Amino acid sequence: MTIEALAEKHHLKVTRDECNDKVIQGSRGQLYVDGGKLCALWLEAHVNALKLAPLGGRQWVGDYELVPHGKANRRLRDAKVVGILPDQVTRAIRLTGCRVKRQVSEEERARLVARLAGNQTRKRGL
Repeated sequence: MTIEALAEKHHLKVTRDECNDKVIQGSRGQLYVDGGKLCALWLEAHVNALKLAPLGGRQWVGDYELVPHGKANRRLRDAKVVGILPDQVTRAIRLTGCRVKRQVSEEERARLVARLAGNQTRKRGL
């Protein structure tokens, strides 16, 4: 499995991280492929180890770190799952917070193009 194939199948965006590796970035974590296996990584996030169990594969969950947040402290920790099961990919996408790209149908695309063309003629004063 490649990261591009996964991104195309699930309509996700592939970006590069600070090490110039291809990843699918989410709001809470990221997905990447290592040795043909799909992996997920969360850094300093609210991670429940019980929610990671159904993903399968080898799991690692770090210790809690107390981070000041307002009047209380947040309990954040790192986690990693290597070798996510193929039937659990959508769960991994949801847990990492990856956003699915919007898919526009042909009808919607035609309507948007017509609307844009109408706005362009009004701006020109035609």
